Amino acid sequence: MRAIDLADEAGKHGPQAIKLMARYGDEAVWVVSKPNHLAIFVRYGDDAAQALVKHRTLAAELIEVLQAPAARALAKVGDRNARRLAMMHKSGELARIGRTDELLDVVGRYGDQAMEFIWNHKGKLASAALLAAFLADPEPYINGAAKLGAVVVAPVVEGSKTAAREMVRSVNWSLIVLLAAGGVVVLLALRAWRNRGAKVAPGSERLISS
Repeated sequence: MRAIDLADEAGKHGPQAIKLMARYGDEAVWVVSKPNHLAIFVRYGDDAAQALVKHRTLAAELIEVLQAPAARALAKVGDRNARRLAMMHKSGELARIGRTDELLDVVGRYGDQAMEFIWNHKGKLASAALLAAFLADPEPYINGAAKLGAVVVAPVVEGSKTAAREMVRSVNWSLIVLLAAGGVVVLLALRAWRNRGAKVAPGSERLISS
């Protein structure tokens, strides 16, 4: 009888409410008995329903802000990682990392493993380069086959080599050769002048004595 009453209260969303209660039983009552929670389920579908049943108020708050990507992510993780995701959102860490929808999509595909990795590497993922590498192919990082920090080594080294080559090409070697030759000429002239002074000195003493 309670299910019938809730379906009546759901109005035009009664059929969705009945389907949800048939699938999740008493756990679905919390969703269908609150209009805003039922609206989230109706709007975002089965992922939202699963997330709401598993994580309740935490899921409702995150899905209202982060929408479908959050529903997919929360449907795939357990309580611990759902709380971690909520903490990252509340602290602003999720926003600082950026590309939130894509990051949540990774969690939606790989579940708890992905959220564990994101939580443990949230500082590194704030780097745009490292985040891009992770999002482009997350599986090797999640299963431990690749290290997140290692991705930047080759580009940095290659970039340094490229910069060095550009610097060498930009040098005016003709000017350097001319300056070096001029320096040699000046040194030779100074040495000749010094030697000439040394030879004149004895004669100068005789002139003074006479």
